[in-house]
Amino acid sequence: MKSKYYNTFYSVDTFLLAIAMLLNLLFQFYIIKLFGSRSVTILLAYNFALSSLVAYLFIVKRLELFLVFLYLLQYIYLNQYFHYNILYEIVIGLPILLLFGLTVLDYLKHNSIKLTLDSTFQKILFAFILFAFIQAFWGYYNHAEMKQILTELYRSLNYGFVFFFLMIFKKSKDYNTILAFLYVITIIIALEYVGIYFLTGVGRFVTFQSNMIPGSVAVGFVFMLYSKHIRYKIFWASLTFITSLGALVSLTRSIWVTVFFAIGIILIIYLRYEKGVSPKIIKVMVVTVVLLLGLIATQINKSERLTSDSINKVEYRASSIFDPTEDISLLMRVELSYYAIIKALESPIIGTGYGDYVKYKILPGNNYKQYYLDISWVMFFWKGGIVGLSLFLALYAVTLINAFRNYLYCTDKNIQLINLIIFVTFSSFIVLGFLHPY
Repeated sequence: MKSKYYNTFYSVDTFLLAIAMLLNLLFQFYIIKLFGSRSVTILLAYNFALSSLVAYLFIVKRLELFLVFLYLLQYIYLNQYFHYNILYEIVIGLPILLLFGLTVLDYLKHNSIKLTLDSTFQKILFAFILFAFIQAFWGYYNHAEMKQILTELYRSLNYGFVFFFLMIFKKSKDYNTILAFLYVITIIIALEYVGIYFLTGVGRFVTFQSNMIPGSVAVGFVFMLYSKHIRYKIFWASLTFITSLGALVSLTRSIWVTVFFAIGIILIIYLRYEKGVSPKIIKVMVVTVVLLLGLIATQINKSERLTSDSINKVEYRASSIFDPTEDISLLMRVELSYYAIIKALESPIIGTGYGDYVKYKILPGNNYKQYYLDISWVMFFWKGGIVGLSLFLALYAVTLINAFRNYLYCTDKNIQLINLIIFVTFSSFIVLGFLHPY
């Protein structure tokens, strides 16, 4: 399906695929109900086989795109029944690990990788990956648990592969296809959230799924604003509403904040560079919105709870954002972050290495070892020191600078919007990094 103004990333095949996946989702719910937590392994095998058939039927013939599709498809069922088991994570990450390996082999054989970003990005990325192995060795030297060292090494490498995508895929058509996969699967996840929440009242979905929502909201909101025809605006507005509603009923405040941030950034860029609104007016608008939100939050804290149990849950979670001194979750983050920073200062250059841990001492958390913080930036400083944190931030900086530059100066509208989506999505990850790990 093509707009007469410019190409958009979706196609008829993509949405036929979405319908098939929605029908298939009903069957997967039956598997989950029948087998409980054991359904994770069953569904892994089932979806690998199914996705191979679907990919063939819908002509996803390129191996690298098929592997991305295979990876994203699994997120449909990574809900409460999925646990933080490193074996599951490795199995789920196999398509991306295979993609990385095949790309490296292809590069060594043909020298065929053409970077979409400059060589600075390549150097930073490989320095980040190399330093991950140094952190693993440093953790071993500091007598950390080997299983935890390997777990953190795997997760760091897996995170680095996200940036590796920017080197593998060169054409806007590739990004269109990946965004289509991402968006359709996120719509299914959002519908899953909405259906489960209003039918059972269960919320607080795990972040494996919900972390996809801010980027997908950015996709829908960008195409809604920049589409020229009213039909497309309505279409994208409807899909954006579904993903936003999924974010709302997830009862995950970090996702709420990040979605709001992503929409705000898109609006500011759109008003400034598409509509020519002056920076002064935009600043006034931002201040006004912040003040209104503060006023609304004050009223929520003072008002009586509404009668609907579902609405009460959302209202309670929202009010806690503006009352940090009463938010035990935030205070627990602060306590662990304090201990982690103290440890990091003992080795500020390269941190303490993988496998290190902290424990709660004051707040009523638990007495177990805490290997992860809900603040990515503190965690990278804790385990990687100034070097690790600097490399992590440098990856973001180069990505954001290049994406925003391409948005401003590219003449192809489709490529321009893809770069805007990349810019907003990675910007939202920065915000998300203040609220949970990786």
